[in-house]
Amino acid sequence: MRLLAEVLGPPPPRVLVVSAPDPMWHGGLSGEDSFFVNGHIPLRSRDRTSSYLHELFHVWQPFRPGTDGRWITEGLAEYYSLVLQERAGRLSPRGVARGIALLRRHGRWGVDLSRTREPAALNDSAPLVMHELDRLIRRE
Repeated sequence: MRLLAEVLGPPPPRVLVVSAPDPMWHGGLSGEDSFFVNGHIPLRSRDRTSSYLHELFHVWQPFRPGTDGRWITEGLAEYYSLVLQERAGRLSPRGVARGIALLRRHGRWGVDLSRTREPAALNDSAPLVMHELDRLIRRE
């Protein structure tokens, strides 16, 4: 919780987490002070990201984007679902690099991120934009 608070500020007063088996939708979904994740989703996906951290990021974030800014929140949530694991000592720098490589491989390129709803663009390409911005900011 401390690591997420360093990024987003104080936590919401409460968070309800609901996890259920099939026939619940096979994914994660966040709402006001709550998120829902199918019980068969692992804590860490093959690309090293975490649906649980991704949805928690959405619940915790103190901002709400306009319709053309959805890619920014999706990119931040997916990027931080990877980076927070490293900061917590649960994922090695090599693991983060593997995750970034998988995002790069599965990303959707040549699309307007502010208009698309394609999962490959929002969940793979957008976090790479955030990764590059983070790298540039840290270098400066």
